[in-house]
Amino acid sequence: MSVLDRLPDRRLCLIVNPTAGKGSAKHRLARLQERLNAAGFLVDVWETKRRGHATELAQRAVEAGFPLVAVLGGDGTVREVASALVHTPTVLAILPFGSGNDLARSLHIPRTIPGASRLLWQRSKVVTIDVGIETEGAFYFTLHSALGFAADVSHHAAQFRVFQGSAAYFMGVFKALWKMRPIPLQIRLDEEVLRREALFAMVLNSPYCGGGQWMAPQANPHDGTLNLVLVDPVSRLELVKTFPRVYSGRHVEHPAFHLYQAREVVVEPEGSARRIVDGDEIPPGPIRARVLPGALRVLVPEDYSLSSLDPSDSEGPEMP
Repeated sequence: MSVLDRLPDRRLCLIVNPTAGKGSAKHRLARLQERLNAAGFLVDVWETKRRGHATELAQRAVEAGFPLVAVLGGDGTVREVASALVHTPTVLAILPFGSGNDLARSLHIPRTIPGASRLLWQRSKVVTIDVGIETEGAFYFTLHSALGFAADVSHHAAQFRVFQGSAAYFMGVFKALWKMRPIPLQIRLDEEVLRREALFAMVLNSPYCGGGQWMAPQANPHDGTLNLVLVDPVSRLELVKTFPRVYSGRHVEHPAFHLYQAREVVVEPEGSARRIVDGDEIPPGPIRARVLPGALRVLVPEDYSLSSLDPSDSEGPEMP
């Protein structure tokens, strides 16, 4: 059964970030519309104009009664759209076209536009996933909230125009290394309090980040918990040697990596530290995150398993 068979009407709101895919998303739009119309959808296309605009458009779609909102863009645009769909009956369909595409990867959604769009008219299903909320500023996140070195890497990766996907994040690591420094942190995991120095702290709702880094192998967006990754201070050389293992999940074998689970996580740095949610930079400050279990409805492949944490990558390249 396709999602089209389950809709009360055939209306689809398609929110497009025209700058996604280094500006090539708009070139794919005409062909995508043609495919959706041929499949029987009545498509309204809305393009984003600025940061935060996708949330406004998605709110308008909910108010207009659209049962399904598809987003053509990267993880940042997906986060903005998802923020408006939290705790609503509206279903999110992800057409990944960014540098990371890590929510699609975590949910086993094909990371090509033809593959992902086929979920709209071929066999698929709707599942609910957890969402994190940063109560310091009311930012929602589907992937992660982070501060320190990890945020610096994401910041630098976003500046590259030549490199995309994993390559951009890999280059971002080397650029961020020059100013890498440990940060004294006070941490609360539900009722447990920790004090330690770390290179970065990352709170994850999903297992992947940074264009395929399997940062939290045990993370499951259906289990009602968040996952905290802390990295002890290590030398630049040690970090460079260990970093490639993050793509296989074997970095967790290194004694400098620590993983925790909690429903609520507070990370307070001493001094100012760069901070990101789902790859988007937000004002510096502490992480104050809690989980919203089953808050978002998402379209996934019919054979997707709620307990599957398989890191295998059988979907081919990031872009068709």
